[in-house]
Order: sequence, then structure tokens, then C-alpha cells
Amino acid sequence: MVNIKSHTAYSIDARQTIDTEGKTRTDLYAEHVVDVAEELKRLDIQYLAADSFYSKFKFVNSVVNTGLHMVGKLRVDANLKWLYQGEYSGCGRAKKYDGKINFENDLSRFQYITSCENNTKIYSAIVYSVSLKREIRVVMIRSSDSVVSTRAILFSTDINLEALTLLSYYKARFQIEFLFRDAKQYTGLTHCQSRCSIRSMHH
Repeated sequence: MVNIKSHTAYSIDARQTIDTEGKTRTDLYAEHVVDVAEELKRLDIQYLAADSFYSKFKFVNSVVNTGLHMVGKLRVDANLKWLYQGEYSGCGRAKKYDGKINFENDLSRFQYITSCENNTKIYSAIVYSVSLKREIRVVMIRSSDSVVSTRAILFSTDINLEALTLLSYYKARFQIEFLFRDAKQYTGLTHCQSRCSIRSMHH
């Protein structure tokens, strides 16, 4: 759990990941979230922040099904579609999407949010994610100099989450690195280097 105001992380639940036949690591991590979701909601936690490894349909779906929302990161070339904003033509199935997003050519279709240092600009939009099979709020962080422009794409399953709040939630994720550091330094978690789940006994 990360306190946004004090920028401090607290450990609430830890579990050893034991490889299980027929289940991927993502499946096991998703089960962990499902198991603790009710306790998180009792603590008034609504959002789960995770890095790009977890931006998979199965994991995101598991999180949302618990009543939590997810904040995460997408690939820079993520397959996203614009939502169709036009009027219904009156015949056939209503048009839902308005073409695939081209992050460079479609810049004007994003909502401009603000500018930061180092010529970094922040944009946002509500779009459809093909891989996650849902509408999401995306925040694009775009940095450019005279030679090249780079971008990062963050997202939330809560389409009503404000762009800068989404950004602060994702940044807060880095506070957990201090928990890992302290755990290794003070609890001896790195003392055992065994890779075997069953220790061999020799007489």
C-alpha cells in the first residue's frame, strides 16, 4: 500500500510464488489479488498499480472483476482504437470505433493536459484497447527534442480517473522498491540462494 501524500509504501501481504502445473506466473499473481481484494477495499484502496508485465487481459480482467481498478503501462505501439463519436446513421449496427490510433499523426485528437520540464507534454484520451478488450483511460507522456521524440503510454481501467491523478498513482509504484531493499537488507531474504523447491538430504 502506498500513501500518496507521504510517498511511503507499506507491506500488507506477502506470498511465496510456487510454480504450479497448468498455471502461469500471471495466473498466480492474479489469484493473489483476488484473495486480498476484499481486505484492500476495507482499507479504502481502489486502485492497483502495476508495471507493464501485468498489462495482460487475464490479469486486468481478474482485478476489475474484484471491484478494484488497475493503473498500468502499455507498450509504446499498443493497439488502441478511437471511440466513434459521430451520430448513428440509422441503419445496421451502430459504429463503435473510429480507426486505429496513430500516436504521432493523431496527436491533435488527444486532450492536451499540461507541459513539464525537458519539453515533456502530457495528453489523455478514453480509447478502446484491443488486447485488454475494454475501454480505458490512457495518458501519453511525450518528450521531444530537435532530433527524436519518445513516449510512454499509461492507462487505467477507470475511464473517469483524471490524467494527472493516474500519473501520480503510477509513479507511486516505485515506492515499493524501497520495501524490497529493506526486506533484503534487514530480514535476510537473500541469504538463501536455493533454486530447488525440495532440499536434498545427504547422510
